[in-house]
Amino acid sequence: MQDMFPPKKILFPVDFSEHCIAAGRMVETFAGRFQSQLTLLYAIEPTQGDHYGGTRADQEVLDSFMADELKHFDVQRVLLTGDPASEIVKYAHQGNFDLIMLPTHGYGRFRRFILGSVAAKVLHDAMCPV
Repeated sequence: MQDMFPPKKILFPVDFSEHCIAAGRMVETFAGRFQSQLTLLYAIEPTQGDHYGGTRADQEVLDSFMADELKHFDVQRVLLTGDPASEIVKYAHQGNFDLIMLPTHGYGRFRRFILGSVAAKVLHDAMCPV
């Protein structure tokens, strides 16, 4: 098993929400402190007939997200289509990430129980710290 701390590779799944922007500031600090490689991952549900991934507009939004804040970092930006939680876990495992840093929407236990939660699924299924 590889040494996970300090984290050399951090995966930051993004959804462009206010919670994500706030978490991004912490991710920026963490990646800078440990000089980690950072991957921003945007995983979206496919629309009917969409078998090839997100649109060019989706990629442009991802490419511009926190571009100024992260311009001095080693950052990769990845767009995937599929169930977000499954795609995040699969990508983290395949990429041998040391840490997944992701925001939650803070809906609480009841709503998470009814709707499910990407964060809860990733926490449960990931093989690295979240």
